[in-house]
Amino acid sequence: MSPPRRALIAVTSANALLMEGKHVTGLFIAEALHPYNVLTEAGFEVDLASETGKYTADWLSLQPDFLNGKDLETWKDTNSEFRKKLDNMPKASELDPSKYGVFFASAGHASLIDYPTAKGLQNIAAQVWANGGIVSSVCHGPAIFANLIDPATKEHIIKGKKITGFTTEAERDMGLEDTIKSWNVELVEELATRVGATYERGAGVWDDFHIVDGRLVTGQNPQSSVSTAKAIVEAFEKLVADIMASSVVEKVLPKPKIEMYSGSYFLACGLGGIVACGPTHTAITPLDLVKCRRQVDPKIYSSNINGWSTIYRGSGLRGVFFGWSPTFVGYSCQGAGKYGFYEVFKYLYGQKLFPNTNKTVVFLGASATAEAIADLALCPFEAIKVRMQTTLPPFANSMREGWSKIVAEEGYAGLYKGLYPLWARQIPYTMVKFATFEKAVEGIYGYLDRPKTSFNKTEQLGVSFAGGVIAGICCAIVSHPADVMVSKLNSERKAGEGAGQAVSRIYSRIGFAGLWNGLPVRIAMLSILTGSQWCIFDSFKVGLGLPTTGGH
Repeated sequence: MSPPRRALIAVTSANALLMEGKHVTGLFIAEALHPYNVLTEAGFEVDLASETGKYTADWLSLQPDFLNGKDLETWKDTNSEFRKKLDNMPKASELDPSKYGVFFASAGHASLIDYPTAKGLQNIAAQVWANGGIVSSVCHGPAIFANLIDPATKEHIIKGKKITGFTTEAERDMGLEDTIKSWNVELVEELATRVGATYERGAGVWDDFHIVDGRLVTGQNPQSSVSTAKAIVEAFEKLVADIMASSVVEKVLPKPKIEMYSGSYFLACGLGGIVACGPTHTAITPLDLVKCRRQVDPKIYSSNINGWSTIYRGSGLRGVFFGWSPTFVGYSCQGAGKYGFYEVFKYLYGQKLFPNTNKTVVFLGASATAEAIADLALCPFEAIKVRMQTTLPPFANSMREGWSKIVAEEGYAGLYKGLYPLWARQIPYTMVKFATFEKAVEGIYGYLDRPKTSFNKTEQLGVSFAGGVIAGICCAIVSHPADVMVSKLNSERKAGEGAGQAVSRIYSRIGFAGLWNGLPVRIAMLSILTGSQWCIFDSFKVGLGLPTTGGH
C-alpha cells in the first residue's frame, strides 16, 4: 500500500534572543511556507503542527531579503490557508501519525532548542519512516534527528546516511555561534557526527543545496526550501511508482494457497530444500572431487585445473563427475531436512516457545537443530561419496556398490562412523549459513532503505542470491577445518580406531595448516552454491505463492 498523500510540516515552538539580544528567533517563515506551497501544488494535503501548538515568527525571516512578493502577501493575509493552519495548528500529540506519508521539519535557529526533545513530532516522524514514507528537513531542521529512532532497527534514522543542514561556517559568519553554544545545544554538523551520519554541504553557505538519500531528504538553508520540497515530491512519486509496479507483479503471480506455518507450508519448504540442494551439489561434483582429493593428499594435483585435466584424460567426463550419485541422493535428503526443519524450528522457537528471544539466537538454534536431524540422512551417502572420491583406485564405482561394501565389511554402523565429524562440520556451517543469510538479507533491505514489499519478486530473489553468496563465504571459512577432517577420517580411519584417536593421529600428521588445504576452492564453491541454493529455494516458494525468506 502506498503511503498517504498527506504531509505534516513541523514547526518549532521555541523562541530565543539573537544578535546581542536585539531580535527574536523562532519559525523561519519561508522554510514552512515554501514547502507548503510546493506540496499543496503537487496535490498533497498539508498540515502544520508544533510540539505545543504555538509558534513565534523569526525576526530575520520577516525581512525583505527573505520574505517578499507573494510570500509576503500570504503572510500578511491572516485568512490565507497557510496562515489559518499556522495560527491554529494543533499539538503534535493530538495527531494520528498513520495519516501522513511525508514529514517535513521546517526550522529557524530556535528549532535547535526544542526539536531534540520534541517527543510528539519525533513520534510522527518515526511512524512515517516505519510505514515507508518520506522524512525530511531544511536548514536547522535536522535537530529533529537528535533523538529520532527507527522503530525497526532501534538506531538513529540518519545513522549511515547523508544529510545536509545549516553550516557551522554560516553560524560563525553571522556571529551567532557563541550565542547558540550558550543554549547548550548541538549544531547540525555536530549532531550528524554524533549519530553516525555523513554531513555534506554546497560550495557556498547560502547556495541552494539539498540531498536525497533514499527516503531521507534534507536541505541546507532557507534558499534550499523550494528545491528540497520539490525533491520530496519526486522521491514520493518514485516511491509510489515502485509500490504500484510491485503490486502489478503481485497480481500476476499466484496468490498464496498454502497457509503460513501449516503442515503444508513446512512440507513445501522441505521440497524446496530438495530442489535447492540436490541438483546444486551434484552440479559442482567436479569441484568437490578435486577438493576432497587434495585435502587427503595435497600433492596429488598441482592445481585444480591440473586435477580436472588429469581425471578427464584418464576417465573422461564421467570421471570428472565421479561420485555424483551419492552426492545427489545424500544432499537431496539433507536439503529436505535442513530447509524444512529450519522453518519448523524457527517458528517453534521464535513464535511459540521463546517469542521474546533475540532473532539471531532463534536463527542459530533453529538451524543447528535442523542440521543435526538432516545429517542423519546425509551421513551414509557422504561416507560412500568420500570413499569413492578419495581412494585410488576407487573404493567403489557406484553408490550401490559402495553401500554394499561398507555394510558387508563394517555393518550399518560403518555408514555412520563419520557422523560426529560431519556434525562438527555441518552444524556450524549451517548455523552460519542461515543466520548470516537472514542478517544479510535484512541488511540489504535496510541499505536499500525500502520495505521488502516495495520490491517485485525478481528483485527479492536477487536479494536472496546476494544474501546467499555472503553467507556462503562466511560458512566456508567456519566449517573448513572440519570438512578436511571428515574427508581424512572417511579415507584414513583404521578399523576399530575411535573417532577421537583418529582425529588426534591425523592432526599430529597434518598440523593446523593442513586443516586449511583447499580453502580458496571451497570459498568459490560455497559462495556460488549457497547463493544459488537460496535463490532456487525462494524461487520454489514464490512459485507456490509464498514469500521469499528473510527481510520481514
